[in-house]
Amino acid sequence: VLRPTAVLIVATARDDVLARDVVAAARVDAVMRLPGTHRVQVGPLSTREHAELVQALLGMEGSLAAQVEQRTRGNALFAVELVGDWVERGLLEVGPAGFSITAGARVSLPEDVRREWGARIDRLLTGMDSDASVFLECAAALGMEVQINEWRAVCPGRPSAGSDQIRRELVERMFAQRLATKRTDGWGFPTAMMRECVELRSRDSGRWVQINRRCVALLRLRMDRGTTGLAGRLAGHLVEVGQFQMATDTLLDGVEDIQDVGNERASLALLAGCEEAMTRAGLPVSNPVWGKLWATRTTLLRQLRRLQEANHWSRRLLDECRAQDWDDVLPLALREQAMSELRVGNYEGAGLYLQELESWASERQRIDQTTVAHRGMGRVAALAGRLDEARMLWQRAASEFDLAEDEVGLAGCWTHMAIYGRVSDARCEALFRQSLSIFKKHGRLKDVAF
Repeated sequence: VLRPTAVLIVATARDDVLARDVVAAARVDAVMRLPGTHRVQVGPLSTREHAELVQALLGMEGSLAAQVEQRTRGNALFAVELVGDWVERGLLEVGPAGFSITAGARVSLPEDVRREWGARIDRLLTGMDSDASVFLECAAALGMEVQINEWRAVCPGRPSAGSDQIRRELVERMFAQRLATKRTDGWGFPTAMMRECVELRSRDSGRWVQINRRCVALLRLRMDRGTTGLAGRLAGHLVEVGQFQMATDTLLDGVEDIQDVGNERASLALLAGCEEAMTRAGLPVSNPVWGKLWATRTTLLRQLRRLQEANHWSRRLLDECRAQDWDDVLPLALREQAMSELRVGNYEGAGLYLQELESWASERQRIDQTTVAHRGMGRVAALAGRLDEARMLWQRAASEFDLAEDEVGLAGCWTHMAIYGRVSDARCEALFRQSLSIFKKHGRLKDVAF
C-alpha cells in the first residue's frame, strides 16, 4: 500500500545567474509561490571554514594554501575550480611541506571562468563612457572592498563632477546586475573571480602598473598621516610595480602589527605572489631579498602554528644566509632557528643560535639584536632549570631595552619573567600589569589579549 511520504527537495540557484537569466529567475519565483517552499540565502564561507575546505582539497604548502584562500575569498565553487584547473594543467608538484606550484608556472584564472566573467563585464560597460572601464580597474586594484574616497583618489585625472557621475552610474549598474555588494563606506566585488578578471583586463591593457603606482602614493600618504594597518596592502601594490625589496621590507616591518589570523593568511598569500613576481623578474637567488621573504614567511607560519612548515623554512633560511653571506638577514635566521629548536625542546641548540646572534650583534654594535638575544637566552636558561642565570639575563636585557628606549621590548622582557621565572603570584601579577599598560599604550592588541 502506497502511503504519503514527506520528501525534501533542495535546489540551488546562484544570484549571479538569476541576475542575467530572466527565464531561470521566473521559474524560481514560480516555485517560491508554492506552499511549503522556503528560501535560504547561503553566503560565503567563513575564513576558518574556507581554510578548512582548501586544506581538504589537497595537502598544499602553507603559502600556496593561503594564496588559494585569498584568491577565492569564501567561494567554495571557485576554490574547487581553481585547484582542479591546476591539477589538469599539471602545475602542482610535491614539496617537503605539501603540494606547491611548479617553478615558473603561471597560476592564472581557468580559461572558462575568465570567458564567463569577461562577457559579464562587457555587458556591464556597454554604452558607458570609456573612463568607466579604467575606473573599474582602479577599484579592482584597491581590492575586494572599495572605499569611495580611496577609489576617487586613485582614479586618473582630476576629480570632477563628470568623473563622479561615471562612477555613480557604474556602481548603480553593478548593483542592478548583482555585480556589487553594499559596504558601509563603499561597495565590494561579489566574488574574487570578478575582481581578478578585471585585473587581467587591466594587465592586458597595459594600465595595471600605473594604477598600482597611484595606490602606492595614496597609501603612503595615509601612512604618513598616521593611519596604521596598511603595511600588507602597500606591500601588495609595491609587488605589482616591481619594487620587491621594498615590498618584503614593508611586510617584514608590518608582521608584528598583524592582529588576527585572517591578516596572517592574507600576508602569506601576498608573499606567494611576491615570490612568483620575483621569479618572473629573474631576481637571482643570491639577492638577499629572498632571505627577507623567507624570514617573513617563517614568522607568519609560526604565528599560524604551522610548526613543521615553519621549521622547514627556518632551516632553509639559515642555510642560505650562510651560503650567500646574507649578513643583514642572518639575525632573523638565527632567531627563527632558535625558536624552532625551542619548540622541540632542544634548549642547548636554541642557546647556541642565540649566542651566535649575541656575538653577531656585539661585533656590529647592534643593541636592538643584543637585547633580543639576551631575552631569548633568559628564556632558554629558565626552561632548562637555570633560574639564577635566566634572571640575570632578563635583567641585562631589560636594562638594554630601557637604554634603547624600546618600551615594547621591555614589556616583552617582563612577560618572559612572569611566565618562565617562577616568581610569586604577586610578582607575576605586577609584571603582567606593567606589561599590559605598555602594550595598550602602543596598540599591541595581540599582546594585550595574551
